[in-house]
Formats: sequence, C-alpha cells, structure tokens
Amino acid sequence: FAVWPYFAATSVSGMEVNAMLTLLALAAWLVLQRNPWSGVALGALSLTRPEGIACAAVIAIWARNRDRLIGAGLLTLGLASLWLYYGSPVPQSLIAKAEIYGTPGPWAGRAWWEWLVPFELGRWPVTQEGFQLFAIRVLFTPACVVGLWKLRRSSGLMFPSACLVAWLGYSLLGVAYFSWYLLVPAGGFAFLAAVGLPELLRGKWVYAT
Repeated sequence: FAVWPYFAATSVSGMEVNAMLTLLALAAWLVLQRNPWSGVALGALSLTRPEGIACAAVIAIWARNRDRLIGAGLLTLGLASLWLYYGSPVPQSLIAKAEIYGTPGPWAGRAWWEWLVPFELGRWPVTQEGFQLFAIRVLFTPACVVGLWKLRRSSGLMFPSACLVAWLGYSLLGVAYFSWYLLVPAGGFAFLAAVGLPELLRGKWVYAT
C-alpha cells in the first residue's frame, strides 16, 4: 500500500479527504495518549465532511468525557456558524449529489464493496481502484478479517473502526462513487490487512484462501 499510486495521487489532489484521514489518525492517537488536545482534534474531524461526524463519534467511544464535550462543543459552534453564514449547515454539494444520483442502496452501490468478495458478482469491478483491489482479494479480505479479530478487544480497533463507519454508510446507502471518497475506507482496510496478513501467512488459513 505504500507504493500503491492511489494514496499518492489522492494525497496531492488537494481534496479535503486528505485532511480528514490525517485528523482521524491524529484524533485516534491523541485519545489513546489521553492528550488534552483530543477534544479539539475530535471537533476538527467532525467538521471536515458530513461523515466526519460519524467517524469522530466512533473515536469518542474511547475518549474521556471532557474530550467528548469539547469535541461536541466545537461541532455545535461550527454548525451554528455555517447555518448563520450559508443558511444551512448541510453542504450544497451533498444536497446536489443526493438529488442527482440518489441513494439506491447497497446492491446498486456495490462499487464500494464488490472488490472485497472473492468471486465475481455478475461483473468485474467498475472502478479502477476496485479493479486493482480485486486482484488481491483472496489474501486481502481474509487478512482484514484476521486483523479485525486480533484487534477486537484493543484500542487498536479505534482507527480502522472510525474509517470503516464512513465506508459502511457509503455502502448501505449506495452513495455515488467518487475515487477520492475511497481514501478514508481504504486507510481503514489497509490498516486491518497490515495487522492480519502476517498472522494469515504464518497459519493454516492461508491455504483455505
């Protein structure tokens, strides 16, 4: 994943998802360290994109009450400021995309998850990123499962869980696919795969894959 062009290309795109993924990792690390800036990081994360609120809420599960209050306070101030200035805290781009593309559900929006399934679902993945991930699915998907199992009772689950809550929303709603939207979910899946792959390759389950 360090040499996969997708991460490098998205990192220099200037899109806000780069800031979102950075703040997500930073907030998780600060919460883990019980750092006094944790609440500020949670508030900043929640204001990057609409789904940033859900990601921040997941990280807040591990946070102290003080940090949750600071994060919620900053979110409230940010939304109130947007409402006063623009007349609505909801981005116009979100409304426009929802009206144009709709939310057709998980099957119509399977570009978000079909590359995780180790067999074809009546078609090859329709996105370039999905096609590239599809090529390694027989190891990638089991490695993610192993990584999830290994982290199930540890604070290491904080970062990938926050990343994948955005992916779950995209998948269930069938949100229209845009390549830069994949950055945050891909970060979470790559994290799980990195944790699980060594264990998978050393065990008997690699033969099952």
